[in-house]
Amino acid sequence: MKSNLEFSQKQFTSACAIGIDLGGTCIKYALISPQGDILFNDEDPTDAMASRDNVLQRIITAIDKTLTVASQLKCQVSCVGLGTPGTVDVEAGQVKSGANNISGWNGFPLRDYLAKHIKLPVFIDNDANLIAVGESVYGVARGKLSSLVVTLGTGIGGAILMEGKLLRGTNNASAEFGCMALPFHNAQQELDVVSWESLASAKALVARFQQLSELDSVFYQQEVNGRFLFAEFHNGNKYAAKAIDENARWLGVGIASLINIFNPAQVVIGGGISEAGEFYIEKIRQQVLKVAEVDCSANVEIVAAALGNKAGVLGAAYMAMSLTA
Repeated sequence: MKSNLEFSQKQFTSACAIGIDLGGTCIKYALISPQGDILFNDEDPTDAMASRDNVLQRIITAIDKTLTVASQLKCQVSCVGLGTPGTVDVEAGQVKSGANNISGWNGFPLRDYLAKHIKLPVFIDNDANLIAVGESVYGVARGKLSSLVVTLGTGIGGAILMEGKLLRGTNNASAEFGCMALPFHNAQQELDVVSWESLASAKALVARFQQLSELDSVFYQQEVNGRFLFAEFHNGNKYAAKAIDENARWLGVGIASLINIFNPAQVVIGGGISEAGEFYIEKIRQQVLKVAEVDCSANVEIVAAALGNKAGVLGAAYMAMSLTA
């Protein structure tokens, strides 16, 4: 049985598009051809904690840099697509809620503000949704009847693809997987809840690695981030190994719950951390199989995003081109 895919590799006849993936740590941006080729890409720090105006200026600077490259390549740019954290009202072009890392982002008329400043049509959507679109059109989810996309970063994002269509929910707020509530006992032994992303995100993984190291009075002279952590793991660092094992266990618990509910054909793990290697995906896969119901998890693929950090910019550009074609 073949799916009637909403997203497909269209051959756009229009000009190029700029795709932007706004993360809590960095802004990724790219110049995308009508055929889906990445002609230029770069990234800059988001500096999300500074101010909303600072983040807006960084986005505009990224667009200006990409327009300069497009001019050098004699490539006309017709539109901009942007993926942002938070619950997005696509029709209104603004983030409704959930973008708590950027002060003043919720409720701000983001699409209209950017369109006014750059004089181009702008499309905005939730960042995980656009990663899912990128993978559905160009990547590992292409042609799948159903896929759950789990993105690991500062938090945990999610998207649900059923027969090639994004399930957005009544309030455009579906698939906030990172907000999944997990029970735990607090210091007073009272039953409480904690979010899945507070335990299993890439940010939580790095924080746990630092905690384990510092408990043994081990400190590092350089920035501790995901790349450093996995490099240390491959160098035999026991704290990195323990943190990764714990992270895989928490991810396995959450993904198993999602599989039990949705019984998808595929789970795609995205975000920069998904590029850590097949060994990491296999650790998660084994934890999922320990928890998920057998009939729910049978034949479900658990795979890394094929496009890595490029999925978001590709999905953003694709959607912007689709709406302006």
